[in-house]
Amino acid sequence: MTTGRVVTKVKSKWKLPEEDLAVDDLLGQLESTKIDGESLNLLTLQKYTKVKIEWVDNVARHLILSQRTGRDVLEVYAFPRILEIGSQRPISSKHPFYEYQQEVLCTYGLLFPVWKGSRKLDKTIKDGKIQDVQSIRRIANVVTEENPGNWNTSELGTLWPRIVKLKGYQDQAQPASWWAVWRDRRDPVKYYGTLFAFIAVPFAVISIGLATASLAFGITGPRP
Repeated sequence: MTTGRVVTKVKSKWKLPEEDLAVDDLLGQLESTKIDGESLNLLTLQKYTKVKIEWVDNVARHLILSQRTGRDVLEVYAFPRILEIGSQRPISSKHPFYEYQQEVLCTYGLLFPVWKGSRKLDKTIKDGKIQDVQSIRRIANVVTEENPGNWNTSELGTLWPRIVKLKGYQDQAQPASWWAVWRDRRDPVKYYGTLFAFIAVPFAVISIGLATASLAFGITGPRP
């Protein structure tokens, strides 16, 4: 999803918090310029990680991974409508903040994939995984029903270090539940190994039980 003009510059004059500079240096040699939208979004984060969404009023902290009371949280700017309204002003396009503003707006359609079905998003809200319903309603106003495409450096150059860090965090995380293990196909070898174990172990237990019963029956013999 793109709101307003497409951002084509990888680097922006808008400066992010200094804590991102170290991440930028660390990821400076990355060759990746695109991440599949279906492989990184709210649904995949909840499937594979225990990260929680924290709505913040500081747009400069959008998509920062941090910790709150020992829990991993993903900070998301809570007022996208303000950015959308601001981007419609012709004078704003001359401001260094404009490009960063466009990037932030682009991320909502990617992070909240309504093209997969709003029922899943509604269930997430009802289950309490997203507690600030008002914020999600604001976001719904700037997210379209169309497939938003992929995360890419051409439209998200300034935010790219945070996006790559978020993807790496998801890839390294273990499934958040046993049910998630069944659906975790990031590593085919691990997935099919787990699937085989789930199928083989019950049969092994049954076989051992039958063998034990047969042995016990053979020792005691049939009753007269």
